[in-house]
Amino acid sequence: MRIWPLAVLISVSVFAGNIKFKAARALMDITDYPLGKILIPLARSFDPSAPVLENISLAPEISPKFNNYVPEIQHLLISNQLRVGDHFFYFTAKNGCGYQHHGVHLGNGHILHKPGLEPIEIISYRNFWIRAFEKESKVYRIDYQKPINTTEILTRAEREQQKTELQFSFFFDNCEHFVSEIITGYRYSFQVEAYKILTTSLAMLLGTWFLKMEAS
Repeated sequence: MRIWPLAVLISVSVFAGNIKFKAARALMDITDYPLGKILIPLARSFDPSAPVLENISLAPEISPKFNNYVPEIQHLLISNQLRVGDHFFYFTAKNGCGYQHHGVHLGNGHILHKPGLEPIEIISYRNFWIRAFEKESKVYRIDYQKPINTTEILTRAEREQQKTELQFSFFFDNCEHFVSEIITGYRYSFQVEAYKILTTSLAMLLGTWFLKMEAS
């Protein structure tokens, strides 16, 4: 039995994440057009309980002109453009590669996020943007179809901040799971589900191709 198709399958599975994120980056670029309204719902998995995305757009940008103001004024100018419960993320590698890092706005320009195995923390929106700049990424805002309850969001955020045990798993408990649960009450990660769907589809295609090769 040939083993090289198995090696190809493993290699594709490893790099499928980057393929998915490049596709996601392209999706971000067209969300202002009607086609984006069609493609975004298709990004959901087959889980009917998953939150439904309304739109993904560029978040309010930290303009270079703000450098002319003291940090307190910069913070005020930006925080006035944000809403409690805003869901933000950026890519952790250039050109939309790598995974996404997510945070939720709690008000007054404060972003709560889960930095891996480190304790969850609150940082300023400006610092969230700076971290995105360092990764050569922009910051994006996710809007949901279902209205969000800001009181419940702040309650869930407070409850998460009181936890002392550090837990992190890319597939089951990552920063997107953390943020989506705070905002919607449902723990979910679109990037994980898309990764699983993509790798499963590729595996099925390669498996079918391999069986045909063996039969010929």
